[in-house]
Amino acid sequence: MSKSSTNGQGETSAGSEEHSTNGKAVRKRRDGVRSQPRMWLQPFLLLALDKWQIHGYELMHRLTSFGFEALDRGSVYRTLRQLEEDGLVISAWDTSTQGPARRLYSLTDAGRSYLNVWASAFRGYQSMLDQFFSMYPQAGSDDAPEQSKNGSSPSEAGS
Repeated sequence: MSKSSTNGQGETSAGSEEHSTNGKAVRKRRDGVRSQPRMWLQPFLLLALDKWQIHGYELMHRLTSFGFEALDRGSVYRTLRQLEEDGLVISAWDTSTQGPARRLYSLTDAGRSYLNVWASAFRGYQSMLDQFFSMYPQAGSDDAPEQSKNGSSPSEAGS
């Protein structure tokens, strides 16, 4: 049984367990809900590169300012490499400073167009979330659900 898992984007879902059912592993989340959905790394990288032409290390620092807490460096560089293969990002070696050469990443026109697609999708999500929170009781109120009728928390109910 594992108490946490990594989703391939450098994010961890705490409190997950694996159980065997008929020889197949079934993952059940108990108390952990991912802080960012799986694919959010890609649009945030594109946004950062739309604003700044920067090195990978600096990109990771900027992503933490967006709220990414636990980033796997390998996931960030794999995503950058995939974005480059897809023609959304370009990189070049920067040898202008002392020390080893570092890759400097920037957004292409195709990357900017793809960022616009993500922004449009996020506007739709924002509308859905606004509606969700207009209906959801405030934390600490008497109406806030703590457990469903079957005794499980909301994050377990869908597992």
